[in-house]
Amino acid sequence: MENKDKHLFRLAGALAALFVGRGNEEDRQVVERWVDGDERRADLVRGIMNRERFEANLEESRRYSSGAAWRRARGRLEARRRWRGAWYSAAAVVLLAVAAAVFLSRETARPLAEEAVVFPSGTTGALLTLDDGRVVNIDKETSLQVTERDGTTIVVDSGAMGYRVAGEPPVAVAYNEVRTPTGMEFPLTLSDGTRVYLNAESRLRFPVSFSGERREVELEGEAFFEVRGEARPFVARAGGVETVVLGTSFNIRAYGDERSVVATLLEGRVALRDGVGEWLLAPGEQGSYARATGECAVRPVDANLYAAWRSGKFIFRNERLEDILSYLSRWYGFAYEFHDEEARGIELGANLDRYRDMEPIIRMLEDSRLARVARSGNKLDIYSYK
Repeated sequence: MENKDKHLFRLAGALAALFVGRGNEEDRQVVERWVDGDERRADLVRGIMNRERFEANLEESRRYSSGAAWRRARGRLEARRRWRGAWYSAAAVVLLAVAAAVFLSRETARPLAEEAVVFPSGTTGALLTLDDGRVVNIDKETSLQVTERDGTTIVVDSGAMGYRVAGEPPVAVAYNEVRTPTGMEFPLTLSDGTRVYLNAESRLRFPVSFSGERREVELEGEAFFEVRGEARPFVARAGGVETVVLGTSFNIRAYGDERSVVATLLEGRVALRDGVGEWLLAPGEQGSYARATGECAVRPVDANLYAAWRSGKFIFRNERLEDILSYLSRWYGFAYEFHDEEARGIELGANLDRYRDMEPIIRMLEDSRLARVARSGNKLDIYSYK
């Protein structure tokens, strides 16, 4: 396997050198020996060398890790290259080599087992529990109207939900709860006009009508908030932390089985509070609150990455495979098991379409030789490549 892997990257390097006009006779011989009259391989080489298809190849390569996988590839390429002169364009060579490796390794990848499954993407849906105990199952085809005891009307249309308050808020506050199952998301508009987008396996508890000096909701899981600006602070309680805002948009991730509560601010200004300390966030900053220690680390981030799920994307940048699979499993509904510690810590990046199946990330692991993936029914067994 090691010799085959080295040959793959030598071939990718030869193609990259020829593409930018810096290839030599040895590079041409490497490619010719590999093709050796095989028309399928010849077509593959012509496609890679076609400059009009270069952008398409790069787009495919962007699904693959630009970190760990390329560091492994670069070491092999630099150890074996015999190119004359300086690289014409290092960036172009790197990207093409990765794209070439993707196409070539895909051809030699192991066939899928007969029991392999394609994990489907999620959809819109939730369970609404009313204050009086009634439970309403909502999906993207649902259209209904429910009247609360205080006269507030809940309107559901095409899977989205909103509240219409009748008159002044009642003295006795009524609470509703929305829960999203595995593989589902759900948008709703609260009675004050605040928009909330719930991610999979999340729960939001909120008053039918806000009263008092603060507008408070409780979250478990992940949600994106677009808070309507009012004089009263809006407070989202999650994982022992309060996120206090006045008109802003932010993302909170607070799943019960994760070590930290993470709040990412896109617009406005928020404060994280745990009863002991307070941490202020400005736009483009993220606060990560450790449940075990009560400490909060604030750092600058690309906030749009952490809200990418709202626009139909999963974007990971050099994140641990264990964390990635934990996150994806809430959406695609699969089980997984690591069979060695090295596989857990693999770092990679990916840009995935949230509404397609997760086959690309499985293929990425297999093709890049970062991990071995065995699939059986709805379970992934993960092994490191040794």
